[in-house]
Amino acid sequence: MSVADLPLDGLRKAFTLDKEPQDFELVKKLGESRWLARRHADGEIFVARRINDFDEYYKSQHQNPGFLTTKQRHAKGLLDLVYELNFGRQISHIFNHENIVSLAGYLRQKPLNAKPFSDVEATEDYLVWDNCDAGNLEALLVDKNPQVKNRRVFMPESLCWHVLTSVMRALAWAHDGYRHDVDWKAGTHMWTKTDTDWMPILHRAITPASILFQNPRGAELYGQCKLGHWGQAFVSGHPASRHDKGARGEPTISNAFGQIMAPHAEPSHLEATREVSLVEMRKSMDKYTRDGQKNHRMYTLSDEHWALGAVLYRMMTARELPSRDPCAGCAAGCVHVTACADTYCLLEEAESDQLDRWGDLDLDKTCRCDYGGCEHVREVIKMSQCTHPKWGPPCVCAVKCGTKTVNIDDVLAQMDYSKGLLKAVRLLFDWDWKFSARGSVELCGKIDSLYASWKTDTGEGREYVDVRDDARRRFLVLNGLDQTEEKMEDDDSDSASEAST
Repeated sequence: MSVADLPLDGLRKAFTLDKEPQDFELVKKLGESRWLARRHADGEIFVARRINDFDEYYKSQHQNPGFLTTKQRHAKGLLDLVYELNFGRQISHIFNHENIVSLAGYLRQKPLNAKPFSDVEATEDYLVWDNCDAGNLEALLVDKNPQVKNRRVFMPESLCWHVLTSVMRALAWAHDGYRHDVDWKAGTHMWTKTDTDWMPILHRAITPASILFQNPRGAELYGQCKLGHWGQAFVSGHPASRHDKGARGEPTISNAFGQIMAPHAEPSHLEATREVSLVEMRKSMDKYTRDGQKNHRMYTLSDEHWALGAVLYRMMTARELPSRDPCAGCAAGCVHVTACADTYCLLEEAESDQLDRWGDLDLDKTCRCDYGGCEHVREVIKMSQCTHPKWGPPCVCAVKCGTKTVNIDDVLAQMDYSKGLLKAVRLLFDWDWKFSARGSVELCGKIDSLYASWKTDTGEGREYVDVRDDARRRFLVLNGLDQTEEKMEDDDSDSASEAST
């Protein structure tokens, strides 16, 4: 159960300092500041993390306010936000999604064996989070046969879809404030925006290590997949302009301008890495878009989508994708990744009607396959000389950095995955790096549509049970709406009657 399943009154109680009984109790120590915590209501296990940031403030309570260090002032600000302004409720609203490591509540207690008259050890404060007890994706990406060349499949397709759809739904929430409102009886969903003033949040650290899993709770093949490690997150402070309609066809935001952007989280050869104002970020982005100064590019939605695409690329190929930014080791600023400007170029060329030498339709050369990597695609790659423009000219590295240039289209088209998955992953790379005005909710909708087709049109998809399949089955059973077992019994009795006749 995620924080989304908690009643609002429970969340309010968890983030107020009244004297009512605690909702959680610590049950097992995991590390210096981490515990397993049990919720009293249902016995669900969570992870409790001690808020060490308050220690500095407790140490400085008897000092002159003018002599507080920067760290102590930050700690006091955090303390005031959580306690005086009840900021915990706002935090819980943001971290409240089934595909995000969500904030389940708050715990305060007096520590055992505290030092006498110690302000620091007078109380211990904990934030209680979802327990991702099945580890992270990085642990699964261990290539046990690295010597294998030209690998055409690595991780199972169902796991690729699970990660892709889960993280995209998390990004649709973080970027646009949209989530799925599921009709469990009908098995359908629609997008719902809970906050019209939602300010986009950029994660800035999407890697296999930040994608975590819970163990299955029912009949689903994989447990819930959640995006965690939000320590580098950046709140944009303003909505992005929308060139297209919203998820429900609502009009564009008339007074919004610019795009969602942030400094780069990790230090790199790019200059736009430090915390700067919105005005400074726009000036830096202008130098990139107008003057072509590549080292002034800011972090945008496109970086988030690209980062997820790079994760899927590694899941499918067992290889890491080169960076889209200029190579730090190349004097000429080479980019070692490219693709065709015409999305799905190779797949569509293989699927186009092929004629034999007499002008008749040659079905043997026309691809009707459900999966990539077929003989038709390989033949197209061998024979075709694509004239579509690429993202950039071939890299001519003067210093011979040794990085091999990767053509994303060539690699993906040859993988033994369904064409639906290949197209869904390719969408993550087909984004406007200069003016990424569309939000993640539109992209997520396209990917969800391709996922639904894979679930219904392929044998593997029909057999795959995801988290929502299991949740819907439970809903139908609990509400007496599940007719599957009864129908199977009727079919068996009919078959027996026909056999006896």
